[in-house]
Amino acid sequence: MLTEARRLADKIVACAPLAIQGRKQSAMLGLQHRGIAAAMQAQTDGEYDILEAMFRRSDIKEGLRAFLEKRNPNFEGR
Repeated sequence: MLTEARRLADKIVACAPLAIQGRKQSAMLGLQHRGIAAAMQAQTDGEYDILEAMFRRSDIKEGLRAFLEKRNPNFEGR
């Protein structure tokens, strides 16, 4: 069980810092809604501001470029 937790943690920290923040914010905000439909509506209504900001940052471009070039990304938290 600890091995699996470590494997998952390693996958998480390999992600862009803003992506990790966005996922955490989404999870915490999702807990405030009653059901998945309400959480999805909140996202549509713009309540998940870090997710929108994430798509305007250079790290997302780097992640996409790295994927297309089949290399590991170099995230800078920007």
